[in-house]
Amino acid sequence: MLSYLIIMAILFQYRTVPFTGYETDGVYYMIKTRTLFTDEFTPPTFGGGVGMPLAIRSVDIMVRDTFTAAKIVSAIAGLLYLAASLQVTAKLYSPMSGLMGGLLLLVSPTVLIYSTTSLSDMVGAALPMVALWLLSDHQKGWRFFGAGICLGLAWTTRSINLVFWPVLLLGAFNFRQNKSRAILNLVFGVAGLILGSLPQAITSMIFFASPFHTETWRNIAMLLYGTLYPTHIQSFGQILRQDFLHLCFVWAKRFVVQVPQGIFEVAYWPAFLALPGFGLTLRSSNRRALLVLWGVTAVFYLLLVASVWRIEQRYFLPVLPLIIVSGVAMWRILVNNNKIGIAVGLIFAISISAGASVENIKELIGSQSREFKEVGLFLRDKAGPDDVILASQPHVFFYAERSGVLLEGLSQEEMDNLQQTVSARNITWVVYDERRGALKFPSLGYLLERNSSRATNLGWHLAFNMEESPRISVWRVSH
Repeated sequence: MLSYLIIMAILFQYRTVPFTGYETDGVYYMIKTRTLFTDEFTPPTFGGGVGMPLAIRSVDIMVRDTFTAAKIVSAIAGLLYLAASLQVTAKLYSPMSGLMGGLLLLVSPTVLIYSTTSLSDMVGAALPMVALWLLSDHQKGWRFFGAGICLGLAWTTRSINLVFWPVLLLGAFNFRQNKSRAILNLVFGVAGLILGSLPQAITSMIFFASPFHTETWRNIAMLLYGTLYPTHIQSFGQILRQDFLHLCFVWAKRFVVQVPQGIFEVAYWPAFLALPGFGLTLRSSNRRALLVLWGVTAVFYLLLVASVWRIEQRYFLPVLPLIIVSGVAMWRILVNNNKIGIAVGLIFAISISAGASVENIKELIGSQSREFKEVGLFLRDKAGPDDVILASQPHVFFYAERSGVLLEGLSQEEMDNLQQTVSARNITWVVYDERRGALKFPSLGYLLERNSSRATNLGWHLAFNMEESPRISVWRVSH
């Protein structure tokens, strides 16, 4: 744990602004945090919940810096994630396997990177692991109550975490031993679950008149049609009616091909040994009930990832401890618990993960949105309180503390008639950048030119220009 804290302290020195593109959802969480408990607040959708904004707000009150608060929340979640993973794997597998798995998690690039972001992934992964930790030792009511709260908060953070709720059924596996105790434990667990779920349920009732409202079907539509806002789709039922066979093919391909690829990219060589390792451990385990539930919920979670989310490394965090420790357990079996064989495998795995961590972190540190922060601070000073900004990244809106419209949220027709779009949407400032805007919308490249005649012909005036790479320009729109 001390090693983790030292690594976090070092990374915090370099993590000064959110990543470009990579951390977009986190920027939206921070924007939501600032409007909590005000008339301007609208809850996160697309599978996110109010859990992360609430957590950031609780720390932001003390540190008075929203991005720093978000990093602290993720770092604390990362510490809980590692501690819970170590405890759970040591109890369900063996202390040695748990320790080896913990070391691999400690140097995992996925764990380290997402412990310093404003994204909700580490919080969403830590809470189910803490629930498993509470359920893995001593069948006492307070542990079930605490586990229920964690699982409720996990759903409040990310709706996909609903899949982990069945772990509370662990009590049902003890009916033969003590039926009344099992029922009481389940009552405590359900009570905690309700309590932890209340923030999201109440928010959904207020804004959508349904405690379980979700718009994850929009994610499915994006996967299927390849566009951020598929306006021709209004519900999941419409997708089923129009493209059921295509949807089944896409889901099958993602689960059979892309999910295993994603698992290998986050777990490395233990991923090859995870399945047989889990099976052999299950045969000899004296904690079979919890291990089965953990495995089953992990499979269902991966099914949901394949059907709802993009295949990204962060989405494998909730199942990463199980995959790694199962691979480690299988390796120990293969080398017949030979100390030299175990050490060689562990050193090899740590070397791969540590090397990947260094490279990935260096790359991401370089992708921090410093130019967007500079532009945002400029607009915070120059823009009026009701001015609307058009930009490729929400980072500009976050630092400017103004409302905005994303370029990728515009239809092709709106892009083709940009002047009319800007006028119709009352946009006052147009921000165009080399790193994201030029990559996705090259037709607007003229906006990077300092003396662009096309921009001036539209009646726009250059208000800010950064000529060193990555270049970025801010144009003032005259209405």
